[in-house]
Amino acid sequence: MNRSIRCEVLVVGSGITGALIAFHLAEQGVDVVVVDRRNLATGSTTASTALIQYDIDTPLIKLRKKIGPHRANAVYRLSRQSVTETADLVKRLRIKCDLARRPSLFLAHSEKDLPMLKAECSARRDTGIEVEFLDGPSLHKHFSIRRSGAILSHIAYQLDPWFFTRELLIAAQKLGARIFPGVKLLPIPGEHLLHQTADGHRIAADHVVWATGYETPQQFPEIKKVCQINSTYVIATRPARRIWPQKALIWETGDPYLYARTARGNRIIIGGLDEPFANPRKRDALIPAKSQKLLRHFNRLFPLGDVQIETAWAGAFAQTEDGLPYIGQLPAYPGCHFALGYGGNGITFSMIAAQLIRDDILHHPAPAEHYFSFNRLFSGRAQLAAPHKNRGPHAHLPL
Repeated sequence: MNRSIRCEVLVVGSGITGALIAFHLAEQGVDVVVVDRRNLATGSTTASTALIQYDIDTPLIKLRKKIGPHRANAVYRLSRQSVTETADLVKRLRIKCDLARRPSLFLAHSEKDLPMLKAECSARRDTGIEVEFLDGPSLHKHFSIRRSGAILSHIAYQLDPWFFTRELLIAAQKLGARIFPGVKLLPIPGEHLLHQTADGHRIAADHVVWATGYETPQQFPEIKKVCQINSTYVIATRPARRIWPQKALIWETGDPYLYARTARGNRIIIGGLDEPFANPRKRDALIPAKSQKLLRHFNRLFPLGDVQIETAWAGAFAQTEDGLPYIGQLPAYPGCHFALGYGGNGITFSMIAAQLIRDDILHHPAPAEHYFSFNRLFSGRAQLAAPHKNRGPHAHLPL
């Protein structure tokens, strides 16, 4: 960026969330500028395992108690719809990102979790979501998984997050979006819609969308109060001789918990063992021990034999009290929109955020915005959700 510019909407962050927002706005003819202090589609995007599921960190039966049955049911239906819309967008734009439809298994960590899983399965059916409950023998028969039971969901996807994001940015650029990597924004005191770059140029906008993920709380103290930053650990194995049937996406109720999916060439992505984030150095020092523990735990679920770890890494992600994202505006920052798709299904929430923020900026009715707005902070109803399946941002997939 070699000059000062003006735009209708400035999107800060070029990861999955920023790319989805930029594309949805550019598709409606909005003058969009995207900036990122890193290279494009890096940061959390290169750390995402990209399990595209509707499941929310807080089970439906618990979410109903926290925010009420009507709102909880609506949120689950929106999340379910977002999964299909994400896949439809990939197909419409003909994005080559290894999109694959998969069944999804929510496993009982132990037999004591079965009553909860059965109640959850019934609640989802009542909401209109197609699911099945599998007992232990059925689970082993159809998926060769050793657990006492599971909820089987038939619609989930996996994809390569880097290719998905890159192609979305290219599509947005073809529609007129201006995209600038390596641009660090410097705040101007008292200005929320005017920013200065390190080389002295200014960017003025009618709206600013912050799509900077878990780094957002570092910039906005109000947001730091409403989320917790955790560390997570992931391994990718070398090609395995044997894969569980149907290559189902897997996550579980346990603590410590696991989640997993297959990748290209019969590799397996296994993640979990999250803990509160301290700092990158301490987080990364635990990678070797956490990696071996992840492999041991998964071998008890589905024996992999002598499969070896090909690569391992750690990352950070944010979690909210009720397991839902924060999408919308804060009174202290007029004209600023926040797209914070925190938790285990960040890509699903990012699609919802892109649609809601687009509609807000274009003054289109968006009743669903109330489910994710910052206003719920003052309702007194949100309570801490037990972390059990945070899946992203997590892993960079081997290609």
